[in-house]
Amino acid sequence: MSERIDQIVATLAAAEPDGLTSAEVAARLNMTSYNASGTLSKLAAYGKIASEKIDRQRYRWKLKPMPQPQRVAPLAKPGELLKRINGVAPQPLPREASDPAYLAMIRQLPCLKCGMDPCGEAAHVRMQSGAHGKHSGIGRKPDDRWAAPLCACCHREDRDSQHRIGELAFWHRLGSNPLLICERLYAARSDLVRMRAIALTAIAERQ
Repeated sequence: MSERIDQIVATLAAAEPDGLTSAEVAARLNMTSYNASGTLSKLAAYGKIASEKIDRQRYRWKLKPMPQPQRVAPLAKPGELLKRINGVAPQPLPREASDPAYLAMIRQLPCLKCGMDPCGEAAHVRMQSGAHGKHSGIGRKPDDRWAAPLCACCHREDRDSQHRIGELAFWHRLGSNPLLICERLYAARSDLVRMRAIALTAIAERQ
């Protein structure tokens, strides 16, 4: 069997770059087309040769070029990759923007889920969104501008609260876009009456 494979590989090498079909290989080596086709298919399955379809039923078989090894990284001079003591330390991530006065106004709004007025708590929305320009990292609390009014039960205590079932599931069940609501509330942060109107409208427009 190995001699037959060597003969097929030598025959394909002589026919480069056009290659041969299984019938042409069988004719040159005086073997049946069935055996030639089966052997060529096995060689292709093991990655020894490559096949190129030339019509709806025939394949042209070629030798597969040997892959050339490539360097993962460019060459570096000795010692260039060592850490230096006088190197520039990485800058820490900026702290989240804190606005206690704004959070106090959020706590005076009605709860977006049950309507309890005032809600008493400000629930920070952690989900990210490129459309709203909101980005966050692991372990970082969102800016206070991304806070929504929720009561203690809807925020933390109930079985279907935001903390119990997860943020995405909570707002999906509620049928509201929390990031859009937070943007509207923060834009009206200087007017508590307007913020209450935005919260009540969000409750009325839930899907």
